Amino acid sequence: MVRRLWFRFLRDNVFLISGQGTYTGKIRNVCAKEIVTILRREASCRFILSGVLAISKNDATASLDFGDGSCDSKGLLTYSNGDMREIFLRRLIGIK
Repeated sequence: MVRRLWFRFLRDNVFLISGQGTYTGKIRNVCAKEIVTILRREASCRFILSGVLAISKNDATASLDFGDGSCDSKGLLTYSNGDMREIFLRRLIGIK
C-alpha cells in the first residue's frame, strides 16, 4: 500500500532538462547534442512533452522538436537543409 501511495505522489512531478554533450568516437566521429529549448518531462507521461534538441554528427546537423506539451509519441525532426519529418519517439531518450 505504501508503494502505491508513493507512486501517486510521483505522478505529478515535472522535470526540466537542460545541457549539452559531445562525444568523439574511435574513428574521430564527433557527435554532439545540445538542448536548445528546455526539455519538459512529466512523470505521468512516458515521453518528453516539449523542448528542442540540436543534434550533430561531424558536419551533419538536425533538430528534434518534441512538440507542444501533448503526451504523444511524436516529434518533428528538421534537417539542416530545411526538410522536416515527423518521427515516433521511443519510450525516453537517454532517461531510464
